Amino acid sequence: KELLKDKPKHSWKCEPDETNSNKIVFVCTNAGHENGGTITITAPAQAIYNRGEHTATVNVEVDDERNLFEIPEITYTSLTEGVELVEGKPVNAGAYKASITLGEVTAFCEYEIAKATPDIGVVSGSALENTLDVDDVVLSRTDETIAGTLSLKEGTELQYGTNEYNYVFNPDDTNYCDVEGKVSITVTDTIAPTAAYKVGKDGFKAFLNAITFGFFFKDTQTVEIRYTDDITDENGNITLKGSGVNTKQYYISSDVVTGAELESIEWTDYKETINLEDTGKYFVYTKVADNAGNMVILNSDGIVIYEESVVTKETADYIYKSGEDITFE
Repeated sequence: KELLKDKPKHSWKCEPDETNSNKIVFVCTNAGHENGGTITITAPAQAIYNRGEHTATVNVEVDDERNLFEIPEITYTSLTEGVELVEGKPVNAGAYKASITLGEVTAFCEYEIAKATPDIGVVSGSALENTLDVDDVVLSRTDETIAGTLSLKEGTELQYGTNEYNYVFNPDDTNYCDVEGKVSITVTDTIAPTAAYKVGKDGFKAFLNAITFGFFFKDTQTVEIRYTDDITDENGNITLKGSGVNTKQYYISSDVVTGAELESIEWTDYKETINLEDTGKYFVYTKVADNAGNMVILNSDGIVIYEESVVTKETADYIYKSGEDITFE
């Protein structure tokens, strides 16, 4: 097919460029007319989806301007499955091939229209209280022009306090790429920790707020304290994780300690089992705080350690004298 305008003067021979698949070389085969040139198809530079067409360009270079000819039409093919041309032109994000044919020789270039980055504005997260459930987090964005799903990244684990977490925005339109970033979320722990104690071989018992005498022992006893900041159900399963126990202290008293007195006593860090050795009555007080700053003071039942009365029999030899008492030492 002759595409050149000055047919009477030239017989054109077209060949592919040996080093560039996007270029065709043409020369005149008539004696005395060695004019020729090249035709090149070039991909658009840095094509990014913007709802418009991203087309290739054709450039012709000739030895003699009189050798100009009609520029062949560019044809396009989508190379990405599921991505179609829009009225024959590349518009949507994906890979494409642009081709031109001169004579029986075809030159082509391949290029990609990159996905656009959606503007989602500023992302913020809702504050939570007494829960570490990621599903309870509500994320919002100031720009909702592009429809999609905004969520914390899979595998995110919340912590008490104010922390930054990774989020991802997945647009519904495949012409846009995912957007990732960080969002600050505050999780507040308002539930105070608690403790249980065990005297001797008895089971663990919750601390009380009222004073009663529930333990009586003849021998030396040990007191073990167990602390937790988690909420459990009746079966012992954790239903809510707290921020964790930070400090745990205790105080042993032979008398009831009032609220005002509790503020001035000297607490001891609890590190190991407590021994109650002497006879008498005891009250165990404990002060426990969690990592969120919640603190509580608890007290045990009254604990009494006693000795049983012992009957001692003693004998002595004596000579009775009338009118005199006898004594034993």
